[in-house]
Amino acid sequence: MKVLGRIAMIALAAAIFVGLTGMYADSIRPHRNRHGETERRRRPSEPRLQSWTNFLGQFVVMALIAIGGRTVLRLRLIDPPKL
Repeated sequence: MKVLGRIAMIALAAAIFVGLTGMYADSIRPHRNRHGETERRRRPSEPRLQSWTNFLGQFVVMALIAIGGRTVLRLRLIDPPKL
Protein backbone atom coordinates (compact mmCIF):
# COMPACT_ATOMS: atom_id res chain seq x y z
CA MET A 1 0.00 0.00 0.00
CA LYS A 2 2.91 2.29 0.75
CA VAL A 3 4.31 1.85 -2.78
CA LEU A 4 0.95 2.60 -4.39
CA GLY A 5 0.68 5.81 -2.39
CA ARG A 6 4.12 6.93 -3.54
CA ILE A 7 3.29 6.11 -7.16
CA ALA A 8 0.05 8.08 -6.87
CA MET A 9 1.91 11.09 -5.42
CA ILE A 10 4.48 10.97 -8.24
CA ALA A 11 1.70 10.72 -10.84
CA LEU A 12 -0.10 13.67 -9.26
CA ALA A 13 3.08 15.76 -9.23
CA ALA A 14 3.71 14.88 -12.89
CA ALA A 15 0.16 15.82 -13.85
CA ILE A 16 0.47 19.17 -12.06
CA PHE A 17 3.80 19.82 -13.77
CA VAL A 18 2.33 19.04 -17.20
CA GLY A 19 -0.64 21.32 -16.52
CA LEU A 20 1.53 24.21 -15.36
CA THR A 21 3.85 23.76 -18.34
CA GLY A 22 0.87 23.90 -20.70
CA MET A 23 -0.43 27.05 -19.04
CA TYR A 24 3.00 28.67 -19.34
CA ALA A 25 3.34 27.70 -23.02
CA ASP A 26 -0.06 29.24 -23.78
CA SER A 27 0.92 32.52 -22.12
CA ILE A 28 4.12 33.11 -24.11
CA ARG A 29 3.83 35.76 -26.79
CA PRO A 30 5.47 35.14 -30.17
CA HIS A 31 8.65 37.02 -31.06
CA ARG A 32 8.14 40.42 -32.64
CA ASN A 33 11.71 40.58 -33.96
CA ARG A 34 11.51 38.70 -37.26
CA HIS A 35 15.06 39.66 -38.32
CA GLY A 36 16.63 38.15 -35.21
CA GLU A 37 14.57 35.00 -35.57
CA THR A 38 15.67 34.62 -39.21
CA GLU A 39 19.32 35.06 -38.21
CA ARG A 40 19.01 32.35 -35.55
CA ARG A 41 17.49 29.94 -38.05
CA ARG A 42 20.22 30.56 -40.62
CA ARG A 43 23.05 30.01 -38.14
CA PRO A 44 24.59 26.55 -38.52
CA SER A 45 24.47 24.20 -35.55
CA GLU A 46 28.14 23.24 -35.84
CA PRO A 47 31.03 25.69 -35.74
CA ARG A 48 32.62 26.62 -39.06
CA LEU A 49 36.36 26.31 -39.28
CA GLN A 50 36.50 29.35 -41.60
CA SER A 51 35.48 31.60 -38.74
CA TRP A 52 38.25 30.42 -36.43
CA THR A 53 37.55 33.02 -33.73
CA ASN A 54 34.04 31.65 -33.27
CA PHE A 55 35.39 28.10 -33.25
CA LEU A 56 38.12 28.99 -30.76
CA GLY A 57 35.63 30.76 -28.50
CA GLN A 58 33.28 27.80 -28.45
CA PHE A 59 36.22 25.47 -27.76
CA VAL A 60 37.32 27.61 -24.80
CA VAL A 61 33.80 27.68 -23.39
CA MET A 62 33.50 23.89 -23.65
CA ALA A 63 36.90 23.45 -22.00
CA LEU A 64 35.90 25.73 -19.11
CA ILE A 65 32.64 23.84 -18.63
CA ALA A 66 34.51 20.52 -18.62
CA ILE A 67 37.11 21.74 -16.13
CA GLY A 68 34.43 23.29 -13.91
CA GLY A 69 32.34 20.12 -13.98
CA ARG A 70 35.34 18.00 -13.12
CA THR A 71 36.20 20.29 -10.22
CA VAL A 72 32.65 20.34 -8.86
CA LEU A 73 32.21 16.59 -9.15
CA ARG A 74 35.47 15.95 -7.31
CA LEU A 75 34.39 18.01 -4.31
CA ARG A 76 33.40 15.92 -1.33
CA LEU A 77 30.23 17.63 -0.21
CA ILE A 78 29.29 14.76 2.10
CA ASP A 79 31.76 13.13 4.45
CA PRO A 80 32.28 9.46 3.60
CA PRO A 81 31.14 7.01 6.25
CA LYS A 82 33.88 6.04 8.67
CA LEU A 83 34.34 2.32 9.00
